[in-house]
Amino acid sequence: MIVTPIERPNGIRLRIAWLYSRAYFGKVILPMKLVYARVPAALTMVTKMHTLLHRGLSLDARLVLLVQMRVAAENGCAFCMDIGRALAVRLKIADDTLNAVAQGAPHASLSPREALAVGLATRVARKQPLSTEDWAPLKAAFTEKEIVELTLVMAIEAFFNTITHTLEIPPDGLCILAKGRSKQARPAAPELHS
Repeated sequence: MIVTPIERPNGIRLRIAWLYSRAYFGKVILPMKLVYARVPAALTMVTKMHTLLHRGLSLDARLVLLVQMRVAAENGCAFCMDIGRALAVRLKIADDTLNAVAQGAPHASLSPREALAVGLATRVARKQPLSTEDWAPLKAAFTEKEIVELTLVMAIEAFFNTITHTLEIPPDGLCILAKGRSKQARPAAPELHS
């Protein structure tokens, strides 16, 4: 890491953000301690981005996360992959699906729309031009609004990837925490008595 984590935030807004992070992820995530503790105004912008990604799009949450994971993999953002895998636990997306998406490989669990969106994310992250022929299946599968939403998802993910890559923010163990919390949340199997 390029900067030292700030463990105790200044101000009520940051303290609330710390509490929210701890409640949602099981810990205060590193970007809170490294970025937003130093530039609290950025937290407002990032909160709006997260609200857009999680509540402001017509695309379903699974598709959005798969596109984010593909962009993060292309950009080599290990922290973003970790947080994405933690969110995938909540959405019940299988590890083999995530592994295939991270590698840019086709997978049977991807719907045709998901496969097209992941392919688009690969091309965009690699800054490869898209021809009219490339756009044809995308335009057949997605509305113009959804294509704009996919573009926003990719751009926002690239923004987060740039921050974490530049500041060398490592994975935070969020996937492991999410899997542990998921197991705790499951009710115990009933005991069978003969």
